[in-house]
Amino acid sequence: MKWINRLNDCITYIEENIKETIDMDVLCTISCLSRLYFYRMFEAASGISYSNYIKSRKMTLAVSDLQIGKKVIDVAIDYGYSSSESFSRAFKDFHGISPSFVKNSDYEFVSYAKLLFQIKVIGDAKMNYKIVEKDEFKVMGHSIITTVDEQKNFKELPEFWWKLYSNKTIDKMCKMSGQKDDNGRKYGICFPCKKGESTFEYAIAVDNNSNNEGLKVFTIPKSKWAIFECIGPMPDAFQNLWIEISTQWLPANNYEVNHEVPEIENYLEGHNNDPNYKSEIWLPIK
Repeated sequence: MKWINRLNDCITYIEENIKETIDMDVLCTISCLSRLYFYRMFEAASGISYSNYIKSRKMTLAVSDLQIGKKVIDVAIDYGYSSSESFSRAFKDFHGISPSFVKNSDYEFVSYAKLLFQIKVIGDAKMNYKIVEKDEFKVMGHSIITTVDEQKNFKELPEFWWKLYSNKTIDKMCKMSGQKDDNGRKYGICFPCKKGESTFEYAIAVDNNSNNEGLKVFTIPKSKWAIFECIGPMPDAFQNLWIEISTQWLPANNYEVNHEVPEIENYLEGHNNDPNYKSEIWLPIK
């Protein structure tokens, strides 16, 4: 229940500050989540990205202000737009009408209601997971720095995977770790954002050994993990599992996410587009 209460407290804060500056650090404090996890959990639990939710609420509320006769430029400034032109484009994209035509119009506007999070009760829901404590271990691979700002990580991480697959880097990495080809075991590792920052390091890695020339070695600290079994082709299987973790498992359990430890995607051997492909999500907990 605490996860639901925290998310609803975040919505209250957003609504109270929708015409002011919405401080991401405040939202992270309220939700007890890092920026990376906040964006991920928000979308998984609501079905809409954080940025699209903010835009949808602003466009919804702006209609009332325009209907009572406020100037377009004043409404634009109220909702954080730098010019009436940028606000007008966003408004027309959302509602299909220019804001200058709103007053005295009988046009049917789009309305996006304030979110209210509730526990999702599903009688036949079943999730296979185990709680495991692991000692420190090392992996080797390549990494990039990406950001959750404007959800750039959702674009850049798939591109990073594609690049390393297409230039045979992943194949070389798997062979260096003693596997026969790029269908071997691999890790996708999300390292934590530093407090107050939105950038983070993401690594594609394999098990470490002495044959690591040209690869970066990453140390994964000793931690407790909730390890979830995932069955199905990538990336849909992972995306669906994250929704289940966010809306079912976390609200029903007393664990907190450990934001000091990386989150790991464990890609087991096999073809990841196979409908029966098995993989795992390792969620660091405390």
